[in-house]
Formats: sequence, structure tokens, C-alpha cells
Amino acid sequence: MELVVSYWEGWDAGDRRATGRLTKAAARRRDAAGEQYTVLVESRNVPRMLIDVAWNHHYCAVWELDEVLRRKAKYVYRRLADDQIFLTKTIEWTYGAEKQPEFHPHAGTRMVEAETDGRTRIGVAPEGEGGNLGETMQMVPADGLWRPVPAFGDWRELFTGNLETLRSAILLDRPDPVAPGAALPVEQRPWRPPRPLRPSRPDLMFGPGTAYDIPRFGRATVEVIDAGRLRMPTGRLIAADPGWLRSPIDESELPAFTVHVAPGEYPVSLSVVRFDDNPRHVRVAAAKLTVRTEPAATWEPALRPGEDPRSLDEGQFFGFGVDSGTGCFVDAAALPAIGHLLDDVYESLFPEVGGTRRAVLESGANVISFSSGWGDGAYPTWLGRTEGGQVACFIADMLVLDDATVAT
Repeated sequence: MELVVSYWEGWDAGDRRATGRLTKAAARRRDAAGEQYTVLVESRNVPRMLIDVAWNHHYCAVWELDEVLRRKAKYVYRRLADDQIFLTKTIEWTYGAEKQPEFHPHAGTRMVEAETDGRTRIGVAPEGEGGNLGETMQMVPADGLWRPVPAFGDWRELFTGNLETLRSAILLDRPDPVAPGAALPVEQRPWRPPRPLRPSRPDLMFGPGTAYDIPRFGRATVEVIDAGRLRMPTGRLIAADPGWLRSPIDESELPAFTVHVAPGEYPVSLSVVRFDDNPRHVRVAAAKLTVRTEPAATWEPALRPGEDPRSLDEGQFFGFGVDSGTGCFVDAAALPAIGHLLDDVYESLFPEVGGTRRAVLESGANVISFSSGWGDGAYPTWLGRTEGGQVACFIADMLVLDDATVAT
């Protein structure tokens, strides 16, 4: 079987056709630079699949097309090693009729999400959104989900699932266009690679008097509160819900971040927003542990062992879970001593909305807790580095300001 390959900016879902033709040389240059492009694979002049590539984002996705050129399956690979990619997700859509739009809410779906250790979640929704959803967890041999990074031009290694039968096909290049158009600016390209959540101006979060317009809630102004000094005998920081600390545990159950600091005491401050139309309404927007007074020049997610940001999808983040409306900073040395807290001391770790609490432990460490933004949920911690790459601070982001805009 012969398949014909050509290179494009992407796929126009409205017109159901590839758009923005690229020469093979232009696509090869983008591949080497890690920039995004799309491969169109045809059989007998009929599009069979699309391959979206963006190595700077550790991303590659293969789309399978149905007979009316709707995308009906997606195989997502992430480049988790220099020379290997991992099949992290497979999504299949079942359309009920020829005229049902692509990705219609009532189209049936089956999603398989795999971890590199073989843990796999399978979710099936035969009737799409609003219908029954069945989920199962299982272990699978993870070795079969790894592939070598494909050499540019040889895409057969990516053919999996329903496309497995095409791996023996001969790939032919469609001749380059005689007069290719100019490359589209990144913001005008028909698709973009997934972008994990990024911090929203952490410097302004801790700027007293900074005003924000928060969707659905109106204007609020930042106040900075001194929450005390965190004692860190080991320099291994943990951000968590203090409710998880009720019994003696160890770092295998609640691991510290992989980036450590020198043992010592570090100041903790809270960014609290007060709403202009109701001054009694306050929320903790973020908690900051300052390691150096030098400002942070770059930001990255604070990670725990086993967390790989290259695997994150659009808007995703690694964070700590909260189900008591409270978060805290604590050194790893405190974990064995937590269970010895008296009940009345333990209960004092849970502040009122907008507040903070502290407790001293036998280990020489202490706990500084704070109310968590809008309440229960999951919250990321950002690591700020100085211009020279040293750790400047950790910020537990309560996401209150995630979609807010700075008022002018």
C-alpha cells in the first residue's frame, strides 16, 4: 500500500482540509528547531490521518480521519526521553450519524490515559457528555507504549491502534508547491500544542495595592500579610492540606519538593485580596516562602519525585490537594512529629477564610497554614529562581488570580 505525505500549517476543521502548505524543506527546518507543523497522510487522494508535531513542547499527536473527514481518533505521544516518545493518551469518538458534527457533545467517547509505570485509566461514555460514564483502572505493560522518536519523513512508527495495519505502507512525498505561501505567524496557525498552566504574574501577586479585576467577582486589591517564619531543619519543603498530617507519616506518603534549600528559617507571607465592593470579603490568593530577597527572574513548577511536566496537557499542573479549605507549608522533618500534636493545637491549624495559623512541633520544625483561595481543590506551587539560577522563593498559588486582569 502507498501513502502520500505532504506538510502543512495544520487542519481547517470547518472546511475539513489541510491549510497553509509547507515545502518539505521548511517542515524539516521546523522539525529540527522544535517548531510546530502538521503532516497530512493520504491514500488515493483521500486524507487518512494527520500528524501534529511540536518537539519544543515534547508533543506529537496522530489523528485518524473518518470517511467524511471528521477526526475520529487521537493518539497523543509525549517526548519523555531524548530518543523516545510515550503514548500517554488515546481518544476515540463514535459519531451517531453522518451529519453529526466533529466532537459533538453527544458523540460517544473512549479515553485511555497511561502512566509510564503502566497505570492506566480507561473512561467510556457511549452517549457522550451527560450520559453514563464508566471508568476502570488497570496495569498494562508500559514497554509497549514507548516508541523511538521518528526520523523526519518516516512516520510509520507512529501508526498504532486502528492505524497499525498501515505500518508496512510505502510513504511517498507529494511534490512541493511551485509557489509556497509565507509562513503564518504562530498566533495565526490553526492549532497550538498543549500548554501546561503557567503562573500569572507572581511578582504582582505580592505587590501591595495592586488592583485586579476578577471575573464574576469584580475588583479586588492585594494586601500582603506576614505569616511568620517557617523553621526548616532539613530544607525539604512540603505544601499540603494540614488535614493530611493528622497521623504520623513519612515522605513516601507526602513527599517534599525535589528542589531543596539550606536548613534554616524562612519568612512566609500571604497575598490576600480584598474585594472593593465588600471589604469584609477577603481571599488568600497565594502563600510565599522567601529564600532570597533577590527577585525571581524565572518561574517553574515545584515538582515532587516522579512528576514530569513534559507529560502535562493544556492547562494542567501538578499540585497538592485540599479538602479542608486549608493549605500549609511544612518541613519534612515535621512529619514524624505531627501525630503528637494535641487535638486543640491540631484544630488551631485551620484558620478562618483569609487567615493563617502556626504550630510548633517537637522536631524543631513548625507548620504555617493558610486558608486556600476559594476552598477545596488542587493548587500548584511555583519555584522562582534568581537571574543566576538560585532559588528565590516558593509560591503556593490558590488560583484566585489565575484568570484575573490587572486593573488599569
